[in-house]
Amino acid sequence: MMRRMLPPLSVLDLSPIVEGGTAAQALRNSLDLAKHAEAWGYRRYWVAEHHNMDGVASSATAVLVGQIAAVTSTMRIGSGGVMLPNAPLVIAEQFGTLATLYPGRIDLGIGRAPGTDRATMRALRRHLDASDEEESFPRDVMELQGYLAEPAGEQPVRAIPGAGTQVPIWLLGSSLYSAQLAAYLGPPFAFASHFAPGLLLQALHVYRTGFRPSPAWPAPHAMVGVNVVAADSDDEAERLFTSIQQRFLGMQRGRRGPLPPPIDPVRLEEMWTPQVCRLSEPFLDLYRGLSFLEQRGGRPERVASLSTEVVMQTPSLARIGRTLSFAVAALIGLGAAAGASAAERERVIVIPKTGQRCVDDPNCHNRWHPAIRPVASARSGDVVVFGTRDAFDHSLNRNSTAPDVAALNLNLVHPLTGPLQVRDAKAGDVLAITLLDVAPDSFGYTIIVPGFGFLRDVFPDAFIVRWELSRQGATSSDLPGVNVRFDGFMGTIGVAPGTAQTETYFQRESALAAAGGFVLGPQPLDALPADVCGPSGTNKERCLRTIPPRENGGNMDVKQMQVGTTLLLPCFVDGCHLSIGDVHFAQGDGEVSGTAIEMDATVAVKIHVRKGLGAHVTQPQYEGGRQLKRLAPRKFHATVGYPLKKAGVVPPTHAYLNGTKIGPLTNLSEDVTLAARDALLQMVDWLVRNKGLSAEQAYALASVAVDLRIANLVDTPNVAVSAILDLGVFDRGRGHHHDDDD
Repeated sequence: MMRRMLPPLSVLDLSPIVEGGTAAQALRNSLDLAKHAEAWGYRRYWVAEHHNMDGVASSATAVLVGQIAAVTSTMRIGSGGVMLPNAPLVIAEQFGTLATLYPGRIDLGIGRAPGTDRATMRALRRHLDASDEEESFPRDVMELQGYLAEPAGEQPVRAIPGAGTQVPIWLLGSSLYSAQLAAYLGPPFAFASHFAPGLLLQALHVYRTGFRPSPAWPAPHAMVGVNVVAADSDDEAERLFTSIQQRFLGMQRGRRGPLPPPIDPVRLEEMWTPQVCRLSEPFLDLYRGLSFLEQRGGRPERVASLSTEVVMQTPSLARIGRTLSFAVAALIGLGAAAGASAAERERVIVIPKTGQRCVDDPNCHNRWHPAIRPVASARSGDVVVFGTRDAFDHSLNRNSTAPDVAALNLNLVHPLTGPLQVRDAKAGDVLAITLLDVAPDSFGYTIIVPGFGFLRDVFPDAFIVRWELSRQGATSSDLPGVNVRFDGFMGTIGVAPGTAQTETYFQRESALAAAGGFVLGPQPLDALPADVCGPSGTNKERCLRTIPPRENGGNMDVKQMQVGTTLLLPCFVDGCHLSIGDVHFAQGDGEVSGTAIEMDATVAVKIHVRKGLGAHVTQPQYEGGRQLKRLAPRKFHATVGYPLKKAGVVPPTHAYLNGTKIGPLTNLSEDVTLAARDALLQMVDWLVRNKGLSAEQAYALASVAVDLRIANLVDTPNVAVSAILDLGVFDRGRGHHHDDDD
């Protein structure tokens, strides 16, 4: 049986200002969300005009449309909408200019509501006569259409730019009148069911049955608005939805403040008084949630059959976040076949983080072994959301100091969420994991652990930088004047090794340890799951530590594995058994102090099984598009290192080799590690001299914002490595934001 696919998805954004936030943050959030939405395949990104509202930053709609168009390249950008109490000529000039700058990508959604209260309407010099507005609106629409069409003869007034751009006009509305007008005039129609859902089905019926074809639109084209909230459970989604409901309650009571945080739904019931219910009867379906469709027999499939597109908005304040809500929506039920059964539409698997520590969480482990049992299952094509912990399992917080770092228990590293069994994956297949989004926690840290890190002989003492995190960047009172761009990725992601691989890894690492190499072997203390890896565990002698990456992936710390890239991992066991953790807010290539900006996070990925490719993909590989270009700094300073050292110095990375031979030399042959060390030491010195940082601050900053890159491997004996510092961390720290930094 052929199945009709549900409509394309689009985004409606009001640039919500949350309590405690700023308009600048809201606007940067919109730019960030737009870039993600384009990567996920959304068709359109619309922003709405509202004025004098503390919780909305999209008042200068045309300006924001232009900014979003500038940071995207393929998605259509437009208004959802601008209001025709504005002068049609001004709108035509604004959107004609946008269409000239971004041809073929601009939409113009228009409405007749004022977009504000009566006092603000006066300030905007708008008329207040509702009856006149109803009569003038159709004339204004046709006047606007005329300005954007090819000029007719000696047309006395023209939009320049604008004339001849043919910007598509959408009529927006939340009433049956708007549906009738759209049907009569013939443009596409977008119904605001995200705040007036009760009339949705009737409005779509009126529009379709009364539609008058035109050369531009020979058939009706409708879009419906829906609210979207993504969460770990129905109860959590209901709680997050209370932010929308509280905003609506505030509007009914004349309060238009910032978007409030979610509350217990029981408290909301108490706020919904009989008086408010009487005033709000037309909008009660919003309060009741999306269940109105089922109550009235209007299943989502029916809505899909009546509409051509779906536009979504979410102001969620949850830790999963607004961005992840759109990521999940792009790939779950709304993107599934409309005729699929309820079971077939369940294509999002959530593995939440529960409990304070890994030991409290049945979904958490911190060792690799094939005997560790899966905690969830999925199939090829599913979206999986992982709640993850920081690398040291909540051992550090905003009040932690250097002594806390010195006392850290390395046996807790790394808490991983999983394993996830992929039901249609077999040993010998390859698992392709596409990163959809990383939603950061609000706190992170970068530390120097005594005895660990690339320059552990130079920096023997504990040190910590405590970061405040948001998608706008990381700042810290421990590193004043610095703002590190958010480039989140999974530091640790891997699949279970098979029995044979486990033994191979153990034997080769044991041989290296016997030769004096720096190896952390199996350690049952604090190992999880305890029944497999703990002191009495069934496989305690072969449960491998998570610190070194191996053929199964693991702690690779490759920052290029950004949102939009796809990681390929060979499957060594049936089901593959995928685990994720140790997510980084940002990292320099090298992670030289031993840590990046470590944080808790919520990660969304999409998985696909590539059958039988394990014979060719025997170690991790990854692929992508523009991610590497996006990671490049806008401006930089770099140092170049060679395999040079002082006589008598044997770096700890070389100590297990023949120190007697290496020690007296000041130049080693073709040694990339020593060249990287030389470049890094020079960079630390440069930061101390030129930026006034302490040596420890410079080393920590290098771990999150300096990239070590091989320059040459052939100019014997002096191979070269560059240490490249993103100077944008200082510009952003002074409040200077650049497009390619956002």
